[in-house]
Amino acid sequence: MDMSDNENRICILSKRVSDYVGRSSGERYFNALISAISKYLNVPYGFVYSVADNSEDCCTLIVKSTGQNTNYNEKTILDSSILEQLLNDDNYSFIADINIYDFENQLKLKSLVSFPLRDSDNNITGLIVFANTEVLINQKIVIDTIETQIPRAASELERLQIKNRLKTFESNYNNLVDSTPDAIWELDISGRIISINNSCKAIYGYSEKVMIGKCYTDYMTNASANNFVEKLALAEQGGSIYNVLSDHISRENKQIRVSYNINPKFDVNNSVIGVIGTTRDISASVRAQETIKNNSELFSSILAKLPLIFFRVDQNGYIVDIRGNGLKRMGVEDMDWVDKPGYGLFLGMDEKIDSALSGNTVFFENRGTFNGKPWWFYTSMFFDSWSGFGAVGFSVDITAQKCVEEQLVELLNNNRKLAQKLVEVQEDERRNLARELHDELGQSVTAVKSLATAITASVGNQYTEVRSLANSIIDLSGRLYDVVNNIMQRLRPDIIDGLDFNETIKNCIVRSQLEAVGVNCELKITGNINDLEEVVKVTIYRIVQECLTNVSKHAMASNVTIHIQRGMEGSDLRRKKIYDAVQRDHANMRSVNRDTIKINIGDDGIGMNVNKKMHTGKHVKRHGLQGINERVTAMGGSLIISGERGKGVNIQAVLVLGGINHDVSHDTKNYIADLTKMRAVQHGSKKIHTL
Repeated sequence: MDMSDNENRICILSKRVSDYVGRSSGERYFNALISAISKYLNVPYGFVYSVADNSEDCCTLIVKSTGQNTNYNEKTILDSSILEQLLNDDNYSFIADINIYDFENQLKLKSLVSFPLRDSDNNITGLIVFANTEVLINQKIVIDTIETQIPRAASELERLQIKNRLKTFESNYNNLVDSTPDAIWELDISGRIISINNSCKAIYGYSEKVMIGKCYTDYMTNASANNFVEKLALAEQGGSIYNVLSDHISRENKQIRVSYNINPKFDVNNSVIGVIGTTRDISASVRAQETIKNNSELFSSILAKLPLIFFRVDQNGYIVDIRGNGLKRMGVEDMDWVDKPGYGLFLGMDEKIDSALSGNTVFFENRGTFNGKPWWFYTSMFFDSWSGFGAVGFSVDITAQKCVEEQLVELLNNNRKLAQKLVEVQEDERRNLARELHDELGQSVTAVKSLATAITASVGNQYTEVRSLANSIIDLSGRLYDVVNNIMQRLRPDIIDGLDFNETIKNCIVRSQLEAVGVNCELKITGNINDLEEVVKVTIYRIVQECLTNVSKHAMASNVTIHIQRGMEGSDLRRKKIYDAVQRDHANMRSVNRDTIKINIGDDGIGMNVNKKMHTGKHVKRHGLQGINERVTAMGGSLIISGERGKGVNIQAVLVLGGINHDVSHDTKNYIADLTKMRAVQHGSKKIHTL
């Protein structure tokens, strides 16, 4: 076949394909193309693949034209290795001796030719393949014939792919439009509604059929409608309008607060043919903002009347909000400390803020002065879970309470001094009474006994009756002397003034006559009690004496234990009004201890009903116990009485010897000054506002 015949065949084929597929598109076009070329060239098998990313793994068979009506499995018509080889060829490929499969038969192909389809950017988007069980005699005719249709086929495939992507995009867009809570609408140049989405129908309460063709201003208040017309005129000039607040009307004649945007819509000539806009119902948001504003104003009015300070710090510890009537106590106004580091608000705040930011709830107390007047605040701080970061705190002004406490402490100290004075006066009176008994009554009894003895000696064996009476006087004088001596010992034992106070306690046990009533007594003394002041010795002695008297008279016990212990005990710094910060941070402060005496006396007798522990200051009915309570109180100590029926009684007294032995007030002032300087260095540029 010569060249003219070849050209003629190509022209005939082009016309036939053009006539055959002229009214087709997409897959129908490729079906017609493959069928026409296959029949004209007597090539029975033709395939069209859509290719993505120029990869054989992304080849999709979209058209197949097969001879002998064979139905091929689309996934196995051409092996991936064959497709890879075809795609890597820049122009066309001839491959011989390959196999293709249907469900039942295996076909042996003698020849295969392929042509890549390229888009406008010269990227391969598809592949046309023709195959025959016979060897192609004139490959050039086949090539020339097919090449005449390749440009149109490539354009059609690109159009098809774009169309499919547009369908996917349109589907996704429609889903997005219908799922968004914002109303999306389209208006013509006159402001009439062309289309709306589902949210638009939900916001206004009308169906699409009712709203289409209506002016959008029909759903607005008069003022908002006039404003919308002005905005619409600007949009028709090509401008976009954003975030316009407006009042609209729903189907229930309910006013809706909305925010809308307007964007112009252009035709192919870049002329404005309408507008597209969105409307968001912000009624709930506006109501919420009004509620928050009202609550904030209410909260501020409450804080302005109560002795409180409310504050918030961010995740870096800086104050973002602080207000409250309590600030006046410090001489500042609301928000004065905003943007300042929170650790400067109170002493020790840096550690407290760190703890609160970690999720802990912290409590602490702080003290300061303003214009020479003291103030106290009790603060609680916790993580701000509402915002998810930072911390929130409340400080309560407890100045009045602290002042009352100080007055109460002063009154208690005065009462303690009075009680101590009373005990001292009582002991002085007992000492004087014992001395009077010894000097007056004791000497008189001794004189009477001496006179009776003289009478007995003078009468000899005469006057038997007189002698008998004189001897009776002697006996009575002796017993009277013993009674007076016992009374003097109870009023003021001579042994108290001795050097060994341990022996004094043992003598007290002997004088209590416990063995006479069958009570075994065990004494244990820990520490040195011989160098105690007289008032302390007397107090210990009286406590032991009274308790043993009660045991011998009332307890019906078999055993009693006495433990007297002297030692150093750590003091409670908070009772001395030293800050928690000092307690926690002042590592170099010297240890503060108290010299104490602990007296514990217990028995296994019949006991008594004690519903709760009786501490210093509580009402004690028994006079003996009341005396013990008064003596312990005078020493600044504490008394605990516990017991149950059948389980005995236990009395524990703690005496403080000389109070706290170290004055920490001076150390505290120096520590606060040093701590402030230290933090100024640590925090660098942060300004410290420690009060």
